[in-house]
Amino acid sequence: MQFGTWLNHERSLYLCALTFNRFGQWQSALDSAGKALVIIESNGVEEVDRAFLLLQVSKACQGLGNRGSADEALHAADRIAQGFDSQLSRWFLDVRSKLKVADFVPAD
Repeated sequence: MQFGTWLNHERSLYLCALTFNRFGQWQSALDSAGKALVIIESNGVEEVDRAFLLLQVSKACQGLGNRGSADEALHAADRIAQGFDSQLSRWFLDVRSKLKVADFVPAD
């Protein structure tokens, strides 16, 4: 049995990634964001969602100490965001500005 659309599933995984990152569970955040990105790639184009997921990938990679992958995900998100309107750009930049791992609650 399945509930909702692929978009609902993808966005629920985004929320999981946000939560895992907030509590310093970097690998779980990366896994959730990765699954969401696969869903997007398999079903359609959701560039806004993809950009915000890539921010979560960047956060998780930074937390895992993988600076190269963190920078790569951040640059990919930035490239997508170049096409955003002004309101969406402000939201994106607000979320992007909060990527520092030091701001997150450490995992137990």
